[in-house]
Amino acid sequence: MDVLTSLTLTTLPEIASTEPLVAAAVPSIAGWSGLTVLIIATLAFVAGAAAVLLFVRQSEKDTGDLQKKLLKSDQQLKRYQQEVSEHFITVSHLTTNIAQSYRQIHE
Repeated sequence: MDVLTSLTLTTLPEIASTEPLVAAAVPSIAGWSGLTVLIIATLAFVAGAAAVLLFVRQSEKDTGDLQKKLLKSDQQLKRYQQEVSEHFITVSHLTTNIAQSYRQIHE
């Protein structure tokens, strides 16, 4: 209970300009100012976001191509299944005709 009573609430100081905030948030690197580093980081973020956007669009295009190929393959499979069914029906009729012809020969 002592830990809870010893905590104090602090408020954020008012910020007069963004320059001290930038300087505090982005330290200088190798003699570059904090603003330069912030600009470079922002540009890198935008370039990364653009690269991701291009990747996503390409992936969607590839997905569309794959869906078209899948649909075409499905149509080919159905056509092949229909041909096989027709073949077995033909074989069945021919087998029946052979059996009838055999019976007629032996009668």
